[in-house]
Amino acid sequence: MLTPLLTTAAVLSLLAAQPADAPRPANPVAPAPPPTDRSPMADQVEFNRLATLEGTWDVSLTFWFTPESKPHTTAAVCTAKMVLGGLFLEQRMEGGVLPGAMGGRPFSTAVFTSYNPSSKQYEQTRMSSTVPGPMSGAGTFDEAAGSFTISGQYTLMGMKFSERIVMTVPKDGRSTIESHLKIGDGPEWKGVEMQAVRRK
Repeated sequence: MLTPLLTTAAVLSLLAAQPADAPRPANPVAPAPPPTDRSPMADQVEFNRLATLEGTWDVSLTFWFTPESKPHTTAAVCTAKMVLGGLFLEQRMEGGVLPGAMGGRPFSTAVFTSYNPSSKQYEQTRMSSTVPGPMSGAGTFDEAAGSFTISGQYTLMGMKFSERIVMTVPKDGRSTIESHLKIGDGPEWKGVEMQAVRRK
């Protein structure tokens, strides 16, 4: 155990004994920064805009399963982060129990959203424990309103749904997501409203 201590003392003594004008060893080369998986493309404003939604969110949800139905409320926790080189926003939500027609058990969802420079649209794929198939849509960002609008179509329980999702960028740690639904040629109604508060 003494050897390392003696070696260190000897080195310090030799350095102290050198003349003041003796050449000093060159400074070591600074280590390279750690590698990052963030793509250079992810520096575009559209991807940075998605990144504002990162974090852990406490979410209050209200559902209207038909235009005439009474609201059903529950709560969930959403964890959001940029993945795959910063090109996709991954949002995973774990929620409370929904009525029997929607499973009668806690639900979970996974959403991936990115920006496609070719189509100049935000494109989204959503999967849920309540629906046996992916739901996809695409849309744009409204600078004045500070919100994304994503629209898509899918089939659920033998019916063709059209969906229009409006999601605001965070303001004061809060964000709102609304899902407006339409079955076939019927009227559009607000099917889901989510009020999200970012955890500090």
